Amino acid sequence: MNDSEPLTTTKLTRQEFLKLSGAGLAGATLLGAAGCRGGSGSAAKGSVFTSYGDTFQRAQDKAWLKPYTRETGTEIHQDSPTDYAKLQDMVENNKVI
Repeated sequence: MNDSEPLTTTKLTRQEFLKLSGAGLAGATLLGAAGCRGGSGSAAKGSVFTSYGDTFQRAQDKAWLKPYTRETGTEIHQDSPTDYAKLQDMVENNKVI
């Protein structure tokens, strides 16, 4: 380890940190949703985004979903609130959308 380079640190403002973490979370969410189309043969286009609804989901839509749609052209359908019984039913019946 004597030849290793020292670690550099970067200071981020709270706003910069939130932007970066939000972009990472949005990217991970959209990638996860894109990979969960299931084997049902559904011809649905785009992705489904599910969140807690109300002002939280509106903020997510403004900060992540609309900019992502503008950049990629991917249509994003929204649902709320997260319905775990619905998710379990889709998995059990092999009809995940």
